Amino acid sequence: MKTLSALALVALLAGCHFDKLFSAGERPVSHGTPVGLTFYTTLGTARAGQRITPPVQVGIVDSVGNPIAGVDSAVAITLGANPGGARLSGTDTVAAVNGVATFADLHIDKPASGYTLTATGAGLPAITSAEFAVDPGPPDTLRFTTQPGGAMADSAIKPPVQVAAFDSLGNAATNFTGAVRLTLGNGTSGATLSGGGPVNAVAGVATFPNLRVDRSGTGYTLRAAFGTAAPLAESAPFAISPTPPPPPPTGDLSVTTATTGPSQDPDGYTVSVDGGQQSRSIPTSGTVTFQGLTAGNHTVTLSGVATNCTVSGGPSQQATVPASSVGTVTFSVSCSATTGSITVTTSTSGSPQDPDGYTVTVDGAQSQPIANTGSATFLDLASSNHSVALSGVAPNCSVSGGPSRVVGVTAGGNTQVPFTITCAPPPNQPPVVTAGSKQNEITGIAVSLQGASFSDPDHDGPWSVTIDWDDGNSSQFTMTSEGSIDATHTYVVVLPTEFHVTITVEDAHGARGSASKTIAVALL
Repeated sequence: MKTLSALALVALLAGCHFDKLFSAGERPVSHGTPVGLTFYTTLGTARAGQRITPPVQVGIVDSVGNPIAGVDSAVAITLGANPGGARLSGTDTVAAVNGVATFADLHIDKPASGYTLTATGAGLPAITSAEFAVDPGPPDTLRFTTQPGGAMADSAIKPPVQVAAFDSLGNAATNFTGAVRLTLGNGTSGATLSGGGPVNAVAGVATFPNLRVDRSGTGYTLRAAFGTAAPLAESAPFAISPTPPPPPPTGDLSVTTATTGPSQDPDGYTVSVDGGQQSRSIPTSGTVTFQGLTAGNHTVTLSGVATNCTVSGGPSQQATVPASSVGTVTFSVSCSATTGSITVTTSTSGSPQDPDGYTVTVDGAQSQPIANTGSATFLDLASSNHSVALSGVAPNCSVSGGPSRVVGVTAGGNTQVPFTITCAPPPNQPPVVTAGSKQNEITGIAVSLQGASFSDPDHDGPWSVTIDWDDGNSSQFTMTSEGSIDATHTYVVVLPTEFHVTITVEDAHGARGSASKTIAVALL
């Protein structure tokens, strides 16, 4: 037996096409030598459980693809690629007639795409067909894939009921797009089903999003049918509950508080409706609204009211809520004082006064700035004794009676605490003079005073400067600013001599400061 080469296969296919071209599709019979197998049938789309049509034909062919006359060898067909895990049924081994084996009753039981067939026989190499698909068989039965759940009368059943079609082999009929109809089965009790279709299936599944039963009951079932045909499937039992009565009419309630007087509660109150079924915080003077209350009478209570406050008419009142409208209730609260206050005043005379004023402190905890002559008030102080202290007083000022005292505060009262401050100028301070270090000079030559300067703590110029040169001569002059003292003097001596020079500075108010240094004069 000859082995087909690639060239022979090309010749085989070409010969096959040319033979068909010039013989109107008939296959001429060859008397040559068998060299291979070929599929004569082009496989299209088969249906699960049904015969593959046209029948599969496999030829035992010569080198140009023609069947061999008289050859009756057995040819076997098996599944090649099997993406659906299917089973091939029918006569799978057939004797060839004049080189052609015909498989008339082959069928595959599972739908999928990508199947192939493999043919073997006559001692020739096996061959594999082109890929082909198997669709589901015709829809044969129906199944509820989403069962009906409970619902209220005349309300849509959720989730939507779904019914799927299947072929006779139990394969999902995903290619089915026909109509499916639902009707009531058991438990009708005069009830009516709406939304049961017919509904066209999508990919083999019919969905019923608006199924409703108009009467309550138990043991209901649904029956599914193809279009107008007899039902083929029945759902699990389900119940329909009665439609609840409509809710009672409702309205809103607006609650207002109006509080007067001192020492009001800083965190407000709590208002409750019907014994605390609903509670809200409310400011001492404000409004809150309760929504969706049943129309009719309700008890409204105000709580959290401080002991020093009184609610006019009592903390509990009756209020009427009108249907679809707003009722109102107002609580008037009056409060008496539980604390008092301290007002501190300052009165300062004399000069110079402190430019930034003072600080007043109560009980060592609360502080406020206060002007040289001014006032500061401390509120909400307990009814008891309190310490008041004035600080930041300049050294040249004094507080009459001292800067600290203890005073009493009464509820609702204001305690006045006056501080009288008197300021006087501080004593005048003399200038501070520096003479500088010892100088060595030459006789007959003008001496420049070196290193001498002054400053004045009070800065009260102008200043009168006197220099005693210690030779019977002195220099006097006036300076208008603090700093270096500049002066010159000429000494005439015949022997080396040291002079004790004294520098005196007097401010505008007569305060004096002095310093001395030595100037040694020698011959040239």
